[in-house]
Amino acid sequence: MRKTLFALIALSALLAATSLPAKEPRKPQTPKPGYGTVTGRTTTPQEFRPGGSTYKWTCTPIRGASITAITSQGDTLRDISDQIGIYALGRVPEGKIIIRVEARGYKTQIAIKEVVKNRTLGVDFEMEKAETPQPAGGEPANATGK
Repeated sequence: MRKTLFALIALSALLAATSLPAKEPRKPQTPKPGYGTVTGRTTTPQEFRPGGSTYKWTCTPIRGASITAITSQGDTLRDISDQIGIYALGRVPEGKIIIRVEARGYKTQIAIKEVVKNRTLGVDFEMEKAETPQPAGGEPANATGK
């Protein structure tokens, strides 16, 4: 009787185990791309100028500078600096980014930076005057982007 009872319990356990659905292997999750923001200002280099009865460091904003950014994913983002030289690029994928700034009469500048998820990256450019007027799209002067 005990042998029969033991055999029935073992058979029941075996049937229960084989009738359960097989557990699928866990799929690795692909990370969702994170986004950051790049913002900055385009100005002339700072100069020590008279300001009333004192001297002060000052610069002039460059309005209408063309900002082009190429992300490590190959996306291109663009903006134009406003009347006080400010630009902003939103939803920039995290990773390396190449920023190119061009303005008529100024040397083109390039900067390579790293965008971090959920952060704002500040990249200011001090644009030097071109020796001869240079239309937008000219060769870069340097790769310092401050």
